[in-house]
Amino acid sequence: QSVLTQPPPTGQPAFSCRQLHHLELHNVASASCFTDGVDFPALRILRLSGVQPGLIFETFAERQMSWLTNLEELCLRRCIVKPRTLIRVLLNARHLNMFALTHTLIDVNEVVSSLTSAPSSNYHRYGLSDTPPSGPDLPVACPLLEHVDLTQCEQLRTGSLVRLVSSRLNLASSSMDSTQELQNAAHGTDRPVNVAKIKTLIVDGCPRIEAEMLPWLRRNVSTLSCRYMSKKEAGRKR
Repeated sequence: QSVLTQPPPTGQPAFSCRQLHHLELHNVASASCFTDGVDFPALRILRLSGVQPGLIFETFAERQMSWLTNLEELCLRRCIVKPRTLIRVLLNARHLNMFALTHTLIDVNEVVSSLTSAPSSNYHRYGLSDTPPSGPDLPVACPLLEHVDLTQCEQLRTGSLVRLVSSRLNLASSSMDSTQELQNAAHGTDRPVNVAKIKTLIVDGCPRIEAEMLPWLRRNVSTLSCRYMSKKEAGRKR
């Protein structure tokens, strides 16, 4: 553990974890040691769980850490985060392939809806620059997104899920199937960005999901999990 005895120069991180690609924090006692002058320029996987890690994410987002745009996996479990803050990150996360937001009481429908349209259409609403941080504008936020876990998001509605899946079905290119080809396209600036289909969708313990739409979701998502919390709840939905 390093102790910072002097403040870093203005605009410079006190410590840069240039070789760190994967960071997981679960129920840590203090957030300051991860947010005060620390930078993670190579980070690709960020998994946070608990109240303090949620505050860490809020701080990262508020400081507009440029490395957040390079994340390939973002998992927030039992974290308290503001939907607006999370959406600001997602709108610029052009490489994100896996997204998890679980065990939360916040209204996730706004978050899910932000993943169904071009980022530029929401820049002004969420106080972002009209100019994308890198490369051309995207046809949809997080175009490489394939795996989504929204377990125990109590406010999640069926319509939001349907729009998430259908928007990407309509944009997905039939000529490029592999993830690697999609990633190559996302890095390039001289050809259109292709969009991946949602392959995994987990919505266990989401009481507002209507059973009538599950057959459609199963037809259009390779792996779907929707388990109700009780038999009584499952019977009511059916």
